[in-house]
Amino acid sequence: MNRERWGQVEELFHAALQVKESGRADFVRQACAGDEELRQELESLLAHDDKAGVFIETPAFADNNTGAPQSDRVNRETSNSQSGLAETIMRHYQILGKIGGGGMGVVYEA
Repeated sequence: MNRERWGQVEELFHAALQVKESGRADFVRQACAGDEELRQELESLLAHDDKAGVFIETPAFADNNTGAPQSDRVNRETSNSQSGLAETIMRHYQILGKIGGGGMGVVYEA
């Protein structure tokens, strides 16, 4: 897709986001004026935008049974441990303990 075409797609995409969801299909049909490739591209972007809203709604270490972050569950289970994750098993790893931490995160030995 060339730069001008992408600019057209991007402009229409942002305009479509400003339209209420119930009227977007009509807006896209009118804005594309018979350009099937443009319509498909816009509909695809809009569908993915709707899904992207929930992309990071669930923490990476969510407990599958309760939806609670595993770190919360683990901290309750191992509250007497210094690291909060020591002696915990995540998938096929056993967390042995905290090695260190800083502003960007915490490093554990597993």
